Amino acid sequence: MLKNVGKTEDILKGFSSEVISFPNDYEGVVLATLVSKMCPNPSKKAVLYIHGYSDYFFQSELADFYLSQDINFYALDLRKYGRSWMPHQHFNFCKDMHEYYAELDAAVDMIRRRDGNTWLLLNGHSTGGLLAAIYAHDRSSDGFIDALFLNSPFFDFNKDIFTKLFAKVMVTPIGRMSPFFVVGTGALPLYGESVHKDYKRGGTFVFNEDWKPVRKWKPMVCAGWIRAIRLAQIRVQSGLGIQVPTLLMRSDKSGGGPSWNDTFENSDCVLNVEDMQAHGKKLNKGQDLFTQIVIKNGMHDLACSRQEPRKDFYLALQGWIKKHSP
Repeated sequence: MLKNVGKTEDILKGFSSEVISFPNDYEGVVLATLVSKMCPNPSKKAVLYIHGYSDYFFQSELADFYLSQDINFYALDLRKYGRSWMPHQHFNFCKDMHEYYAELDAAVDMIRRRDGNTWLLLNGHSTGGLLAAIYAHDRSSDGFIDALFLNSPFFDFNKDIFTKLFAKVMVTPIGRMSPFFVVGTGALPLYGESVHKDYKRGGTFVFNEDWKPVRKWKPMVCAGWIRAIRLAQIRVQSGLGIQVPTLLMRSDKSGGGPSWNDTFENSDCVLNVEDMQAHGKKLNKGQDLFTQIVIKNGMHDLACSRQEPRKDFYLALQGWIKKHSP
């Protein structure tokens, strides 16, 4: 790992960012970006946030919440996402979820050894939640993290049984032989419209549509990425042995559809919450380590929900943190 010159001012006001460089991968130059904001008073507690698919860190309100709990905030824009995406790379692509372990290991080392934090919460959303789960399992015996929080994790595809079977029988093998074979698009325009304030659908957030596409362009989904996700999901569905306190939070229902309707404002319109319910119970070595909290009318990213469910989300998270942090 080669770390660049150090922290610079981030695109988000009040935040710093630093680039982490790695040896070239199968597409050439590759890097990740660590964004951070420190508590006004010295603290030895920290959180590392991992975004979802077709996503990057932009939720400054989430960071401010953690800071209010005396927890230093860090977020990774993974390789080929957001701040870390480069023109020669396939957008958001990986052949194997373990590719991200390099930046996770580097970030954890920087947070703990360089910055002196002694307690670390790993917080993953959606695809980042899937990644955080397998990483927490694989690093459980290394003392890398002390607690795990999953916000609407991507434990299965939100498709009917026949589509899932097709992905297993056809797309997964194709992903091994022809990883860049395009199988569809990754755009979720109506969900994006429900979050971004400019679409006047009730959303209150602002983000860069080059990095989190809504209507500006449609990213391609490649078979190799489907295979990588599927292999990670199989691990979760088969059962993990995470040895740290784990919180899974989700909406009370799923919704969505091909055209705009009210469920885009009061449900998870990306994933099936029943999959989270079913597979979340398989995460930990002991069930006493696992907590699941359901947020009424929560959206897919609970931190981007409407005002009342978002308030409920933060209150519930605050209570769990107080119970499981020093």
